[in-house]
Amino acid sequence: MVGSLAVSVAGESWTLAWPRELFVSEAKVVLSRRSLADGPQMVFERAHWLLGEAFVDAALAEGFAEAWRRDPPKGSLSPMQNPLRALSPKAYPEWLYPGPLQRVAELVEHSASATERPAWRPYHHDEKMLDIVSTPWVMARREVAELIDEVAHRGYLPSLVPVSCDTSSDTPGSADAVKELLATHADLFGVWPPLETFRDWAEQPFYGFVEFLYDQVRRPRRAWHCGRCESLHFAEHVMAPGRRLYAWRINRIFAAYGVPLRLAEVGDDAGRLVATSDPVLGELAESLAGREDVPMPARVRHAVKLYRARGAAREDKRSAAETLYTIVEEHRALVKAELLPREEGAFFELANRFDIRHRQGDQISGYDEAFLDWYFWLALATVDLISHLLQRQGTPP
Repeated sequence: MVGSLAVSVAGESWTLAWPRELFVSEAKVVLSRRSLADGPQMVFERAHWLLGEAFVDAALAEGFAEAWRRDPPKGSLSPMQNPLRALSPKAYPEWLYPGPLQRVAELVEHSASATERPAWRPYHHDEKMLDIVSTPWVMARREVAELIDEVAHRGYLPSLVPVSCDTSSDTPGSADAVKELLATHADLFGVWPPLETFRDWAEQPFYGFVEFLYDQVRRPRRAWHCGRCESLHFAEHVMAPGRRLYAWRINRIFAAYGVPLRLAEVGDDAGRLVATSDPVLGELAESLAGREDVPMPARVRHAVKLYRARGAAREDKRSAAETLYTIVEEHRALVKAELLPREEGAFFELANRFDIRHRQGDQISGYDEAFLDWYFWLALATVDLISHLLQRQGTPP
């Protein structure tokens, strides 16, 4: 029997380098994709690559590989050599669910006990480092450059940096080829190679580069060592987990250095940098922008996109608040019936007394933008409330 790889919760091997839910979803893909067509080698490549990526301690993946070598898949006859297996693969499950792969299932089962790696913070041991940290986005762009270099070498940029045994200067993936592609398709200059150029990145091209790469990242679910070029090759690239991991890493970097932006993951502005809000309010916006069971979901997405856009102006925020007001107005009878009949008018009176809903001479204008922010969040929370009321009634939004 192969020794368990599910180490102590306090052990380093249980420290996730990924969001917990991403590891669980990708591990379930590994466990579900086991067939005679794939063969044991593909199953091994997926599981070994996942463990090496998702956990901080490389010993977890190394232990899995060693267990696989000690207890290789059994009964790997082809269907032609064993007709009974062709008729009923479950009758001979030895290599479809070998001992080492059971360890992946155990990690999924106990994933709630795993800890996520905290965001790295610099060591403030000298004045030079303190001077650098005093400009947050300077430090942020350095760490983003390291992240981009990492995902490129891990095969996450197949269209931008395809992995090949050919290392000539004009081959796709070479520095010159990537520079030309970035300039041609994204109007980005002087951003590649990232570790050599990040010191010269201007703020707006830097942000554009971060957004462009969100559209490019794909996670390879298989990796193997090529004996010809002595490097890793990758296959089975998928978009959703690649984008999820990239956005999670970018957002942790920005949060660590106080950059007031984050990559949106749902809504009409998914993949674009948006202004940060209070974490609880930000989660509300992210939740409603990604749902279809809210009243008028297209309007909700539009309002959220307008409000949290990078560099949103006062007029953008006013328009976002007005859009949400119209959703609440459509359901005014519901609000009045379910809540206090008199007090429900206060929400609409605010919009009409201030120049949110209309632009009339007797309305208040020139008020502090903080009031506009407050009314937007009030309106968004009211839309969420209406959604709950409709669900309670069993009425479609």
